[in-house]
Amino acid sequence: YVHQPTDDKNYKGRIHDFAKLNRLSNDPDTRIISITGIGGQGKTSMVGRWLKKERDENLAQIPVFYWSFYEDLDVAKFLEQFVGFCRPIIHDFGKEEPGADSISIILDIFKNGRVLLVLDGLEMLQVDSSRSNHGSINDSLLNSFLQVWLRSRHKWLMILTSRFHFPQ
Repeated sequence: YVHQPTDDKNYKGRIHDFAKLNRLSNDPDTRIISITGIGGQGKTSMVGRWLKKERDENLAQIPVFYWSFYEDLDVAKFLEQFVGFCRPIIHDFGKEEPGADSISIILDIFKNGRVLLVLDGLEMLQVDSSRSNHGSINDSLLNSFLQVWLRSRHKWLMILTSRFHFPQ
């Protein structure tokens, strides 16, 4: 993890939510799971607990990259760190093209293996409720990355947490 997810030792409940996360995460056709709700509802805590204690055993072998936009809003830095995380996967499954941009490198990795990417606190980069495009991602680089993720054929999984829904 680049940023450490929470893991409250006294966490209770959400058994049905953990079961649903496991079911969706085991479905190879699921590429994005969004968890939305009002602030303080426990989205970050739930994902942290699921990652550390409640994930199905067969999902435990999948590499996890966790980024919190609460801790760092820099999308270019996120992509740079994610590419760095993925480089060993490229080494195992293919080759990196010299001079390729971050999104191209990640697309190349999509072809092989499986990775779980968790992006926490996306409301920090979404349009607020005072505007008509409420919930839209307001960072063009992140928006491009998410669109590529959705359009590409792969077995990777992304979990997003936000206080806002995702209209895109």
